[in-house]
Amino acid sequence: MAYILTNGIKMYYEVHGEGPPLLLIMGITAPGAVWEKHLNYWKSFFKCIVADNRGVGNSDKPLVLTALSKWQRIIMDYWKRCRYLK
Repeated sequence: MAYILTNGIKMYYEVHGEGPPLLLIMGITAPGAVWEKHLNYWKSFFKCIVADNRGVGNSDKPLVLTALSKWQRIIMDYWKRCRYLK
C-alpha cells in the first residue's frame, strides 16, 4: 500500500503499468478500485496512477473534504517532485 501525506492526511494510491502517466480519479464517493476493469487494459499503454479520494477507500477520512481539483493538483505536484512525471 502506498500513501502520500498531504495537509496531515494520508492519501492512498497505486501505480500500474509503464508509459505516459494517466491519473485515474473516481467521483467523490467512490474508491479508485472501481477503475479495476479499465485498468487491466490501460496499464498496457500507460503508467496508471489510481487514487482513493479523501474520505474514501484506504485514504484517511477527515471531517472536511477538500475540492477535488485541489487534490488532483496536490498528487500531480507530488509525482513531479518524485520525478515520475516530466
